[in-house]
Amino acid sequence: MNEAVVGNETDPTYGHGCHLTWPELTDLRVKKLEKRKEWLKRVIQMSEECSFKQCPTDFCHLVNLHGYIAFCLEDGNSAIEIFETVLANDPHNINALGNIWYVYRQQGRVNSSRQIEEKLKQILGCQVVNELVLARAYADRGRSVKWFAAYGDKRVFKHITYTRKAAEIGLKLATPERGDWLFDYGLALYIKDLYLVNLGDRKSVV
Repeated sequence: MNEAVVGNETDPTYGHGCHLTWPELTDLRVKKLEKRKEWLKRVIQMSEECSFKQCPTDFCHLVNLHGYIAFCLEDGNSAIEIFETVLANDPHNINALGNIWYVYRQQGRVNSSRQIEEKLKQILGCQVVNELVLARAYADRGRSVKWFAAYGDKRVFKHITYTRKAAEIGLKLATPERGDWLFDYGLALYIKDLYLVNLGDRKSVV
Protein backbone atom coordinates (compact mmCIF):
# COMPACT_ATOMS: atom_id res chain seq x y z
CA MET A 1 0.00 0.00 0.00
CA ASN A 2 1.41 3.36 -1.02
CA GLU A 3 0.48 5.90 1.62
CA ALA A 4 1.71 9.42 2.16
CA VAL A 5 2.23 10.88 5.61
CA VAL A 6 0.63 14.15 6.68
CA GLY A 7 2.11 15.34 9.94
CA ASN A 8 1.51 12.54 12.41
CA GLU A 9 -1.46 11.17 10.48
CA THR A 10 -1.50 8.68 7.63
CA ASP A 11 -3.06 9.96 4.42
CA PRO A 12 -5.78 7.48 3.35
CA THR A 13 -5.59 8.51 -0.31
CA TYR A 14 -2.97 5.84 -1.05
CA GLY A 15 -0.32 8.39 -1.93
CA HIS A 16 -2.47 10.58 -4.17
CA GLY A 17 -2.86 13.27 -1.53
CA CYS A 18 -5.15 16.27 -2.01
CA HIS A 19 -5.01 20.04 -2.40
CA LEU A 20 -4.37 20.49 1.31
CA THR A 21 -1.41 18.08 1.36
CA TRP A 22 0.25 18.47 -2.05
CA PRO A 23 3.71 20.03 -1.53
CA GLU A 24 3.29 22.21 -4.63
CA LEU A 25 0.42 24.01 -2.92
CA THR A 26 1.44 23.96 0.75
CA ASP A 27 4.36 26.27 -0.03
CA LEU A 28 1.99 28.87 -1.42
CA ARG A 29 -0.43 28.59 1.49
CA VAL A 30 2.23 30.23 3.62
CA LYS A 31 2.47 33.19 1.25
CA LYS A 32 -0.74 34.90 2.35
CA LEU A 33 -3.29 34.21 -0.37
CA GLU A 34 -5.41 37.11 0.88
CA LYS A 35 -2.91 39.46 -0.80
CA ARG A 36 -4.02 38.18 -4.21
CA LYS A 37 -7.63 39.31 -3.98
CA GLU A 38 -8.23 39.76 -7.71
CA TRP A 39 -6.79 36.31 -8.48
CA LEU A 40 -8.91 34.71 -5.77
CA LYS A 41 -12.01 36.50 -7.01
CA ARG A 42 -11.41 35.13 -10.50
CA VAL A 43 -11.09 31.52 -9.29
CA ILE A 44 -14.23 31.77 -7.18
CA GLN A 45 -16.24 33.37 -10.00
CA MET A 46 -15.16 30.69 -12.46
CA SER A 47 -16.02 27.89 -10.02
CA GLU A 48 -19.51 29.29 -9.51
CA GLU A 49 -20.15 29.64 -13.25
CA CYS A 50 -18.89 26.18 -14.22
CA SER A 51 -21.21 23.20 -14.81
CA PHE A 52 -20.29 19.58 -14.09
CA LYS A 53 -22.51 18.27 -16.89
CA GLN A 54 -20.86 20.49 -19.48
CA CYS A 55 -17.25 20.39 -18.24
CA PRO A 56 -16.67 17.84 -15.45
CA THR A 57 -12.89 18.32 -15.41
CA ASP A 58 -13.18 22.10 -15.19
CA PHE A 59 -15.89 21.89 -12.55
CA CYS A 60 -14.03 19.52 -10.22
CA HIS A 61 -10.79 21.43 -10.58
CA LEU A 62 -12.21 24.90 -9.99
CA VAL A 63 -14.56 23.98 -7.14
CA ASN A 64 -11.84 22.00 -5.35
CA LEU A 65 -9.53 24.98 -5.79
CA HIS A 66 -12.24 27.25 -4.39
CA GLY A 67 -12.49 25.03 -1.32
CA TYR A 68 -8.71 25.03 -0.96
CA ILE A 69 -8.72 28.83 -0.94
CA ALA A 70 -11.47 28.91 1.70
CA PHE A 71 -9.43 26.63 3.94
CA CYS A 72 -6.28 28.72 3.43
CA LEU A 73 -8.27 31.77 4.53
CA GLU A 74 -9.15 29.87 7.72
CA ASP A 75 -12.77 29.09 6.87
CA GLY A 76 -12.78 25.33 7.32
CA ASN A 77 -16.55 24.90 7.50
CA SER A 78 -17.09 26.76 4.23
CA ALA A 79 -14.32 24.68 2.67
CA ILE A 80 -16.13 21.47 3.60
CA GLU A 81 -19.37 22.74 2.06
CA ILE A 82 -17.54 23.62 -1.15
CA PHE A 83 -15.79 20.25 -1.37
CA GLU A 84 -19.16 18.56 -0.79
CA THR A 85 -20.43 20.38 -3.90
CA VAL A 86 -17.87 18.40 -5.87
CA LEU A 87 -19.01 15.14 -4.27
CA ALA A 88 -22.66 15.91 -5.01
CA ASN A 89 -21.72 15.72 -8.70
CA ASP A 90 -18.79 13.30 -8.56
CA PRO A 91 -19.17 11.05 -5.45
CA HIS A 92 -15.87 9.23 -6.07
CA ASN A 93 -13.75 12.37 -6.42
CA ILE A 94 -10.72 11.40 -4.35
CA ASN A 95 -9.33 14.93 -4.19
CA ALA A 96 -12.52 16.31 -2.65
CA LEU A 97 -12.72 13.36 -0.24
CA GLY A 98 -9.09 13.80 0.74
CA ASN A 99 -9.61 17.52 1.31
CA ILE A 100 -12.61 16.91 3.56
CA TRP A 101 -10.69 14.22 5.46
CA TYR A 102 -7.87 16.69 6.08
CA VAL A 103 -10.20 19.45 7.33
CA TYR A 104 -11.97 17.00 9.65
CA ARG A 105 -8.61 15.96 11.08
CA GLN A 106 -7.65 19.58 11.63
CA GLN A 107 -10.94 20.18 13.41
CA GLY A 108 -10.56 17.07 15.59
CA ARG A 109 -13.64 15.39 14.11
CA VAL A 110 -12.25 11.88 14.32
CA ASN A 111 -15.46 9.94 13.66
CA SER A 112 -16.26 12.02 10.59
CA SER A 113 -12.74 11.61 9.25
CA ARG A 114 -12.98 7.83 9.68
CA GLN A 115 -16.11 7.76 7.55
CA ILE A 116 -14.18 9.51 4.80
CA GLU A 117 -11.31 7.06 5.23
CA GLU A 118 -13.72 4.18 4.66
CA LYS A 119 -15.04 5.77 1.46
CA LEU A 120 -11.51 6.28 0.16
CA LYS A 121 -10.65 2.69 1.02
CA GLN A 122 -13.64 1.46 -0.99
CA ILE A 123 -12.52 3.54 -3.98
CA LEU A 124 -8.75 3.13 -3.87
CA GLY A 125 -8.21 -0.02 -1.82
CA CYS A 126 -9.58 -2.43 -4.42
CA GLN A 127 -7.40 -4.35 -6.86
CA VAL A 128 -8.74 -2.52 -9.90
CA VAL A 129 -9.24 1.19 -9.33
CA ASN A 130 -11.67 3.09 -11.58
CA GLU A 131 -9.39 4.76 -14.12
CA LEU A 132 -11.79 7.65 -14.68
CA VAL A 133 -11.44 8.49 -10.98
CA LEU A 134 -7.65 8.47 -11.26
CA ALA A 135 -7.58 10.50 -14.48
CA ARG A 136 -9.78 13.22 -13.00
CA ALA A 137 -7.60 13.32 -9.89
CA TYR A 138 -4.40 13.74 -11.91
CA ALA A 139 -5.98 16.32 -14.21
CA ASP A 140 -7.20 18.27 -11.19
CA ARG A 141 -3.76 18.26 -9.59
CA GLY A 142 -2.07 19.28 -12.81
CA ARG A 143 -4.41 22.19 -13.36
CA SER A 144 -4.21 23.34 -9.73
CA VAL A 145 -0.41 23.33 -9.74
CA LYS A 146 -0.47 25.17 -13.08
CA TRP A 147 -2.69 27.89 -11.63
CA PHE A 148 -0.14 28.64 -8.97
CA ALA A 149 2.74 28.45 -11.43
CA ALA A 150 1.00 31.03 -13.60
CA TYR A 151 0.02 33.40 -10.80
CA GLY A 152 2.70 32.57 -8.25
CA ASP A 153 6.24 33.83 -7.88
CA LYS A 154 8.02 31.18 -9.96
CA ARG A 155 7.65 29.67 -13.42
CA VAL A 156 7.57 25.93 -12.82
CA PHE A 157 6.49 22.93 -14.85
CA LYS A 158 5.74 20.46 -12.07
CA HIS A 159 2.17 20.19 -13.33
CA ILE A 160 3.31 18.35 -16.48
CA THR A 161 3.86 15.12 -14.53
CA TYR A 162 0.20 14.96 -13.48
CA THR A 163 -1.14 16.27 -16.78
CA ARG A 164 0.75 13.49 -18.56
CA LYS A 165 -0.69 10.81 -16.28
CA ALA A 166 -4.23 12.06 -16.93
CA ALA A 167 -3.60 12.04 -20.69
CA GLU A 168 -2.12 8.53 -20.64
CA ILE A 169 -5.10 7.13 -18.74
CA GLY A 170 -7.48 9.09 -20.93
CA LEU A 171 -6.22 7.35 -24.06
CA LYS A 172 -7.73 4.13 -22.70
CA LEU A 173 -11.11 5.64 -21.81
CA ALA A 174 -14.13 6.38 -23.98
CA THR A 175 -14.94 9.70 -22.32
CA PRO A 176 -15.18 13.18 -23.88
CA GLU A 177 -12.95 14.43 -21.06
CA ARG A 178 -9.91 12.80 -22.56
CA GLY A 179 -9.88 15.53 -25.19
CA ASP A 180 -9.37 18.07 -22.41
CA TRP A 181 -6.60 15.99 -20.82
CA LEU A 182 -4.75 15.48 -24.10
CA PHE A 183 -5.05 19.18 -24.92
CA ASP A 184 -3.71 20.12 -21.46
CA TYR A 185 -0.72 17.85 -21.91
CA GLY A 186 0.05 19.02 -25.44
CA LEU A 187 -0.25 22.67 -24.42
CA ALA A 188 2.00 22.12 -21.40
CA LEU A 189 4.72 20.55 -23.54
CA TYR A 190 4.43 23.34 -26.12
CA ILE A 191 4.75 26.07 -23.48
CA LYS A 192 7.69 24.35 -21.84
CA ASP A 193 9.52 23.95 -25.16
CA LEU A 194 8.80 27.57 -26.06
CA TYR A 195 10.11 28.73 -22.70
CA LEU A 196 13.30 26.68 -23.02
CA VAL A 197 13.90 27.94 -26.58
CA ASN A 198 13.49 31.56 -25.47
CA LEU A 199 15.73 30.92 -22.48
CA GLY A 200 18.40 29.54 -24.81
CA ASP A 201 18.09 32.57 -27.10
CA ARG A 202 18.63 34.95 -24.18
CA LYS A 203 21.70 33.02 -23.04
CA SER A 204 23.19 33.08 -26.53
CA VAL A 205 22.79 36.88 -26.61
CA VAL A 206 24.58 37.19 -23.28
